[in-house]
Amino acid sequence: MSSPEILSPVSTSCIGNSTSRGSQIALADSSSPSPQSFDKAKRAEIQSMLKTRPNEYIIIENTGKHTSNCWTLFEFPAINNINGDAGRINGFVSCRKCFGIYSFISNSTRFLNQYDCEGSKERNKRLASNGTLLSRRCLTTFFSGQPPILKTSEILKIKDLQAEWKCICIGARHDCIDVVAAHVFKLAGQHRVQIGEELVEPLASDAVAFCPYLRSDSIHQIFDLGIAAALVNDEFEYRSYDLCCSPFEEDDKTAARVVVALGKVLERFNINDLSLLKFVMDRESTDENATDSRDLFSCNALHDDISKTKVKYLPHSAREVLKVLNSCKNLVKYAKLNGLSEDIQSAGDVSLCQSSKIRWLSIMKLLESIDRSFKETKKILLEKKKLLVINRLIIEHPVYLLRPFKHIIVIAQKGKDPSLYLVLICVMASRKTLSSFEDLIDFNKENDAHDNVSATKKESDDDQDDTEAEQSDGIRFFRLRLLELLKNMFVLEPIHYVAAFLHPRYRYLHRCSNDQINSCKSHIRREFKQIADREKIKRLFSIREKDPASQREVREEPPPKKRKELAMNMKAGTTATNATNLMIRKKSTSICQCIPIPS
Repeated sequence: MSSPEILSPVSTSCIGNSTSRGSQIALADSSSPSPQSFDKAKRAEIQSMLKTRPNEYIIIENTGKHTSNCWTLFEFPAINNINGDAGRINGFVSCRKCFGIYSFISNSTRFLNQYDCEGSKERNKRLASNGTLLSRRCLTTFFSGQPPILKTSEILKIKDLQAEWKCICIGARHDCIDVVAAHVFKLAGQHRVQIGEELVEPLASDAVAFCPYLRSDSIHQIFDLGIAAALVNDEFEYRSYDLCCSPFEEDDKTAARVVVALGKVLERFNINDLSLLKFVMDRESTDENATDSRDLFSCNALHDDISKTKVKYLPHSAREVLKVLNSCKNLVKYAKLNGLSEDIQSAGDVSLCQSSKIRWLSIMKLLESIDRSFKETKKILLEKKKLLVINRLIIEHPVYLLRPFKHIIVIAQKGKDPSLYLVLICVMASRKTLSSFEDLIDFNKENDAHDNVSATKKESDDDQDDTEAEQSDGIRFFRLRLLELLKNMFVLEPIHYVAAFLHPRYRYLHRCSNDQINSCKSHIRREFKQIADREKIKRLFSIREKDPASQREVREEPPPKKRKELAMNMKAGTTATNATNLMIRKKSTSICQCIPIPS
């Protein structure tokens, strides 16, 4: 049971200074052939006595100081004396489960920790026969004592090793550890090739516009260069793509460096000559100097002649409107912080909406939510002993003032069709709506009828204020201010009139003066002539490239005779002219409609 190398020479005195009923153990033959065989016989005899005579032979606990885990399994064998005291048998230790005996003279416990208990083996066999597998048990159940406590550095090292092992497994399966980035890079290259092929025909027809922009990132303290492309293909389908949005890696934002950055991006799409492109960009000196193209369109309003006015210099009536707006913001903030928004929504099915600084039309949603839940909000505030000192009429009139702009944004952002023709329509409609308070009320009535807003308000509030009353001085100030800004900041260019004229629904240019209509038609005639000249030059160059010798022979031949039939000659000429004009008109429409609507 035990290795002989564990055993040491054992004295023949088994019980020190004690007389025992089992003294036959002490009478073992001392003239045994060797100490090892004598020790083996002694251990076998003690084990037999522990199993057969449990009343006389017992095991006692090690009461001394010990740190080894083996003492949870081993104890000292002992003999009960006549007085009932247990006398320890020196030089041996016994297992409390299987009564296995080990020689223990020195204080070494190395071999005791390696002991394999026979009782544990039998128990494992019974568990295996009953279907209970030890492999299902936790690893910590096989060890006694507290689990080891690792340092933070050791824990991090183990986590790094686990992550590295997972990455190696993924790499062995997919041939590349960074599979997601590689797949995205591959897809981006494929889509660039497809977009580059799609841009070939619009570039040849001048039916594509590029919109570069620089966007600042305040978090990472960098600038991003983005380029969007809008085009009309040969099937007259309008499409737009975001070509890139990557960090601007040049040293500065001068015109030369911007041109270099644009060239690097457009080279991926096989576009090398920037002078032949059409750009739509902001009215900034850097951007305008950066592009040396023959067509450049500005997409933002003019700010040169606009001066800002401080609030303290506004009329008293205008400041009162601003105070009401601030009170509405504070009201919604108070309701959100104190959990009143849910009570208001459950009472009137309308929740209060907060405004955002980056979305200026969100103030309209805030005012609309307060207006539609005015009675419920007032009732709940009274229960909280709070007063709602807000004039409802002042809430409704700013909503009426902002609704035309919301209507324009919804129309401009709806669908994927060309939208440049909407500039003329939206600007002129906004100017007409803001020209008088009566026109503003009529516009809101039409939109309320479509949205079914006024009917809902009348059903929910029988005592509503008269929204068609005379406008206040504060609303009049802001209405005239908006009208002035529309006239000064949005300058209609010939391209806007041309886009509306080429649209079949708005070709009559209603509400435009005769001078504007005549100027639009003159601009279209000039464009038609330029397109016809370019097409003629392209056709001549293509003929020369195909067969220059045959071209010289054709020139030397006399012109063919004219037909005598005047009717046939006129009919043929008219057909050819109509086909040419139709082709030129289509190209002009594509060139015009590829420009996206200004933001």
